[in-house]
Amino acid sequence: TSSASGGSNRAKSSSVISLNFGGVRSRVKSLQVSAQQAVTSVKSSQAINSLQGGLQSAKDKVAQVLAIDRDSDEWDSDDEAAAIRDEQEAQADREAAIQACMDLTRDELTQFLSTNPNGSYEQWICDIHPENATEEPLLDTGNVVCDHRFYHPQSDHLLLWNEAVKDSSRHVKPK
Repeated sequence: TSSASGGSNRAKSSSVISLNFGGVRSRVKSLQVSAQQAVTSVKSSQAINSLQGGLQSAKDKVAQVLAIDRDSDEWDSDDEAAAIRDEQEAQADREAAIQACMDLTRDELTQFLSTNPNGSYEQWICDIHPENATEEPLLDTGNVVCDHRFYHPQSDHLLLWNEAVKDSSRHVKPK
């Protein structure tokens, strides 16, 4: 009986050890998860602090740039020359864009007149800018009414029309 009870005791102690070891594994796993969460939290905190530091650094640099006085020693002629060049390039870009728009509008007018040799200014405006032309309200004449800005003395469309149409009786007068 003693050998049977000894075998039984060994089985019991082995299962207790196994249960205890399983508990240890569970606790170790729990500690590993907690440690990983702590590391992630620290890394997130460090990342946030780093971003905040970078943001503050950027704010400081902007403040320094804004604080530079053109008359101070910090503003040199190279900075001024670069600023002038940048402004000149921007102005040239604006002028090129305006010219490109004028060329496009002129091309559209040429095409309109070639397909509609007797077409009117209002028909052309309706053709290229339908959102700015409507039929006469309250009248069923089929006449088109254009936005009043197309009749301004300096309207590019009006100037292009009067330049392109050779017959002066078809010229449109500013309003």
